[in-house]
Amino acid sequence: MALVPPPGWDVEIIEIDGEVLAVLRWQLGEPREVGTVKLSRAEKEVLAGICEGRSDSAIAAARATSIRTVHNQVAALRRKFGVTSRYELVAKLRGV
Repeated sequence: MALVPPPGWDVEIIEIDGEVLAVLRWQLGEPREVGTVKLSRAEKEVLAGICEGRSDSAIAAARATSIRTVHNQVAALRRKFGVTSRYELVAKLRGV
């Protein structure tokens, strides 16, 4: 069976202890300009947390704010960058 990875991903088939596993790796592109977007200090902090792979609750704990506040800031970031998910947001910032 052929494995076709989703766009932006590489796949590698490996065998460990007799089990065949598919390893997916995100392809990192070269950084590129994605346009100018004005962000508040709070949005910049939330965006940094998203790029580090942190959850809303982890970002909220680090910033001493509510999860709801972070959730709203993530929604604002998605709108500002014209994407529908945090994964698209990171991909857009990384130029993938």
